[in-house]
Amino acid sequence: MSRWTVWLKRLGVGLLAGLTAALVMTAVMALLRLLLGISPPAELLGDRIVPTIDVREFIRIIIRYGGPEQAKEVPIKATIAAQLAVGALAGVVYSLVVKESTGQRRWSVGRISVSHRGVFFASILVLILWVISLAVFWPVLQSNYLGIPPRFAGIATATAMLVAYVSYGVTAMLAYHAVAGPFRVAEQTTDDRAPNAGRRSLLVGGVGIAAAVAGFGTIRTLYQRSTFFYDGKRYHPADAQYIVPVDQFYLVTKNVIDPVVHPSLWRLEIDGLVEHPHSYGFDELTALPLTKQDTTLECISNQVGDGLISNAEWTGVPLRDLLNRAVLKPGIKRVLFRAVDGYTDTIPLDKALEPTTLVAYRMNGQPLPHHHGYPVRIIAPGRFGEKNVKWITRIEPIAEETKGYYESQGWGPTFIPATLSRFDFPRNDQTLKLASDLPIKVRGIASAGDRGITRVEVSVDDKKTWQDALLDPRGSKLTWRLWNFDWSPTQPADYHLWVRATDGTDAVQTVEHYDIVPDGSSGFDRVTVHVA
Repeated sequence: MSRWTVWLKRLGVGLLAGLTAALVMTAVMALLRLLLGISPPAELLGDRIVPTIDVREFIRIIIRYGGPEQAKEVPIKATIAAQLAVGALAGVVYSLVVKESTGQRRWSVGRISVSHRGVFFASILVLILWVISLAVFWPVLQSNYLGIPPRFAGIATATAMLVAYVSYGVTAMLAYHAVAGPFRVAEQTTDDRAPNAGRRSLLVGGVGIAAAVAGFGTIRTLYQRSTFFYDGKRYHPADAQYIVPVDQFYLVTKNVIDPVVHPSLWRLEIDGLVEHPHSYGFDELTALPLTKQDTTLECISNQVGDGLISNAEWTGVPLRDLLNRAVLKPGIKRVLFRAVDGYTDTIPLDKALEPTTLVAYRMNGQPLPHHHGYPVRIIAPGRFGEKNVKWITRIEPIAEETKGYYESQGWGPTFIPATLSRFDFPRNDQTLKLASDLPIKVRGIASAGDRGITRVEVSVDDKKTWQDALLDPRGSKLTWRLWNFDWSPTQPADYHLWVRATDGTDAVQTVEHYDIVPDGSSGFDRVTVHVA
């Protein structure tokens, strides 16, 4: 064989071995995510990067990709593709460093002869990958989507990474030497062993195909469970219900796949600046005196007239009861929440001690659904949804000002929803018949965080005059109010309808329009109605 032929064969074998090993490693990572809830690097990378992106750039990225689902899906696919490419390239590097020649000390693994140099380099490669991953992902290692407590979750994630990288190193090493060994014999003797090398190449390729099939099947199962199908779900029907059914409640999540927490693994830890730290199991927590309350939650991304807002009945334990049982130390400013998915956020201590701030475990009388934070979540009335942390596993009173996951992007600083009102019927640009639709039952919702709603007014003449709408008697300071207004237009025309609300402090909703960045939207909702 010519020297160039030898080099090309060596590089080809390295490429095949590296790609096969990368496919095996990807399949292992997917299986660990499915069975043990351990995030692979492709998922951890998002949690590591997203909080560092400026909020305005974050919104531009979502718009550029066409929505939050695509903004998650595209980077995940790109990261997996990059992982396979780097794995294949590392196989080429392995072939250049290790080579295959006579005179090397060797170990035999079955019918495969592995050089000592190959074992050493594969071990170094695995160790380098692991150390780099630990350094990069250290702040987010404590997430575990099955619910393992943070102090163990970090160990589990680090161990799973090592297992995945070892699977790469072992597969790459065995695959390379399985194919390169016969080529080495052919180069050094007159005995033509190339057909044997060809058969082994097919065998290694078959392993890669099997790994690809297994990995694809596992990834497909994970994809079917992903948030791509429901993230950003809105509740904006023509006739809203006071208590929103669980399956219609709005949904926003940072995750690619939401946690499915196993209650036997999960614990709620109360730690930090407390005299008596404690770890609650689910049964112990739910045995404590409970509170039921209706509370409206709204996403900070809720535009004027949008549907990222819903109301439900929540059952849980007042947070202050848990904090008082732990006995708070002096100097506390905020209470930090950690979730099983690595999400963190804080609320001021005085908010945490309000009797209406709950550690909730039931929603509308049912166990908390997985998408809404099972087994427990925070309900902090009067704060945007991101402060109502789902899947919490640790509550930690702290003395310093700490920014949460999204707060680090520049959201806030108050996270207090402005007073809002919106039209549910009629819709903007809707056409109604003058003869048959009178009176038109105009209706919608109004909300003001934990300040309550005392009045809703509607203008049917483009804000020249205002008339009181009828408020539904249900509701409290913590909930939205449904409203309706009978409107009887006298002639066909295009009408501009506006709505405004007054909160429980007698403050009228502001007419100034503000976008959702950085502290939530404000302004009057308007619809144009064509009366024919």
